[in-house]
Amino acid sequence: MKPSEYRKIYLASLRLYGLLFVPELFDLLNHYQIGFKKSDVYDDLESRLEKSTRGYYVVKGKAKEYLITRPYITDEWLNKLLECKPGKPHYYPKTFTDFLKYSDPEYLDENDQIAVRNIRKFLTEHCTIEEDKLTYITEWLLSSFRYEKIDEVISHLAYFGIDLRDEKDLEKFMFMAMSVANNIRTPLNNGFTPKEMTKNLGPLDLEHVQLTIGPNMRKSMLDGDIDPVEYLKEIEMVDFPLMAKQSLRKELLEIIDQIKHKAKMS
Repeated sequence: MKPSEYRKIYLASLRLYGLLFVPELFDLLNHYQIGFKKSDVYDDLESRLEKSTRGYYVVKGKAKEYLITRPYITDEWLNKLLECKPGKPHYYPKTFTDFLKYSDPEYLDENDQIAVRNIRKFLTEHCTIEEDKLTYITEWLLSSFRYEKIDEVISHLAYFGIDLRDEKDLEKFMFMAMSVANNIRTPLNNGFTPKEMTKNLGPLDLEHVQLTIGPNMRKSMLDGDIDPVEYLKEIEMVDFPLMAKQSLRKELLEIIDQIKHKAKMS
């Protein structure tokens, strides 16, 4: 693949998933049956390592532990993604062409288009907003509903001059907000909408969820592409439910023991 094609894949992945480890990138390419060599992918990532880019940033830990993320991502947002994503499948659009559409920051899929119409309808009917600000506030709300809780969004509305002190207006905003938030794709669900995620997995009792290391991630650790010790340190720092953290810790320690045993035998 050409560098420009890799770039589109990275941008689309970040739009849908928020961040991407290399094994997940391999899973994506295999899903769409894109012919590739792992060495070519590593070469491309190495060429972009820690360079200033538009929309994405490639970092590298020990061995070949590459992570594709957004420039200037905060520790809070990174931890939030790491906390929410494990155990959730990745959303793959129907075709690879459809997937690449997400590399365009201005692209709105069908869910986004419906959300924009609902947001604009509420703002024009219940708020006094100048036309030149309407598009900006609509885009801000769409992005906020994708990443934040509704009560957090409400706390920022006054900054834009949106007054919801009237009880009826607040109720209508909440109705609109819940409808939008439940039906737009979010990186916190690996690209699925909350409605799709509930349908696919059912309501989750997070306190009793056990998480596992996927086969591709496990192989990458055993092959030395990802350092399980560093990954374990990250898991320990993230505020996971206890049972989820214990299940991941157990698997990671088993992988570390396998690596040590293999080293002794060689």
